[in-house]
Amino acid sequence: MKTLLFHEFSHVLAFHPKLFKILNLTTTENIDGQQYTYINSPKVLEKAKLHFGCDNIKGVQLENDGGDGTAGSHWDSRYMLGDYMMATDYLDVVLSDISLALFEDTGFYQVNYYTGGLFRFGKNQGCAFLEKKCLYNQGKNTMFPNDFCNERGKSFCSSSHLSKGSCIIKNYSSISERYRYFGDKHGGFSHADYCPVSYTNPTGNNYYFPYNCRYGISEYEEEKINEDSLCFESSINNSGMKSVCYKTECNQSSKTFSLYIGSKIVTCPGKEVVLYNPNGLNGQIKCPDYNLICTSQTWCNDIFDCIDKKSQADLYTYDYNFNKTKLQEKDAVNLLIDDSILILEEKSSIISLNLNLIILLFLLLINF
Repeated sequence: MKTLLFHEFSHVLAFHPKLFKILNLTTTENIDGQQYTYINSPKVLEKAKLHFGCDNIKGVQLENDGGDGTAGSHWDSRYMLGDYMMATDYLDVVLSDISLALFEDTGFYQVNYYTGGLFRFGKNQGCAFLEKKCLYNQGKNTMFPNDFCNERGKSFCSSSHLSKGSCIIKNYSSISERYRYFGDKHGGFSHADYCPVSYTNPTGNNYYFPYNCRYGISEYEEEKINEDSLCFESSINNSGMKSVCYKTECNQSSKTFSLYIGSKIVTCPGKEVVLYNPNGLNGQIKCPDYNLICTSQTWCNDIFDCIDKKSQADLYTYDYNFNKTKLQEKDAVNLLIDDSILILEEKSSIISLNLNLIILLFLLLINF
């Protein structure tokens, strides 16, 4: 409830299209007849460049779907999934530096950036994350495996690793061609431009909280729910991969992190790998990048917790400032990937169909 109040109060304080216009905080562009609006104020651009790892970002897109009260006054969920100022409910609700920057850019507020780095959606994924599709090659591939998935129902933690979920893909009665990543009417989370992301259905009065690693309910053997726990995809002592919460401890000197699984400790090397039967445990576990787990010197449980703790970001974390060249090289490769293959295939099949019709008509005329 307090998160909802915080969201609505933020509309009064800063997140309102009329205020954006008065303060000249936005820019717009038309693409294929659709108008898109971006916040391009100085601090928002500064924080967005650091978060996404994109020096050429033109702004952070606002929601362009929905009616009055939705479009133009919230962040677009395709790029800001999990931030408390997007227009829908979700597993994780966190406060990003980008939202804080918007408050500062109004000129009415002073901001303390100590939210603990909980917002990790698209973190360090480069300009390609903002410019390319979430899936390509008829849904077979993604450039951003921490944020998007392509296998329906597969265990998939939220991008912040705060909550357990699975890959949401379902069949829609109608879906715009630009969002048909699978070539048909299958798509992911509708609020995120139908991109498949981590998701789970809310449960009555408890809503999403049972799936939260800090406050939720333990479902599996040796799963640990407490303020130091995060979500990992694991098959240890389970039949198949599951989203499981384990107590996590970061080592800032070695840039590794350890998971406490029952009486044993498993150390992840800091880069994205899959460990098989680690430390004698039966099964496998997917280790994310260190920067997606250990982003602050102080653990933060939610968007309010770190206001009291006054958490500061870990300046030596693997981020855009300290690994700029490596991240830019990866981004340059992603930007070259052709994510329009699906469209080309659709056009070629239409051309092929037209040619077949012409040939058929020609044969009919000859026979006639």
